[in-house]
Amino acid sequence: MRGRMYEIYDGEKLIGKLSADAAAKIIGTTIKCVYTAASGGYRLKRRYSIVPADDECMTKSITQELCREWDKTRLEILHKGREKI
Repeated sequence: MRGRMYEIYDGEKLIGKLSADAAAKIIGTTIKCVYTAASGGYRLKRRYSIVPADDECMTKSITQELCREWDKTRLEILHKGREKI
């Protein structure tokens, strides 16, 4: 069984599509932190964004690119909501 894959961003630059284990090794953190960042829109070490790559859109009326952009924007909004003002 293949594990879930994540798109890992360093700022706006895509590093790659990796497993949680591989992402944790590259970033220098734990797998649990990768899961938490991916589900909650957190940035790891103030620079790495983790976006689940397995998620498929459930409609044929929008493109996969739009789905990825929507998810990235959604996670940014969640992250901004958690920052201290």
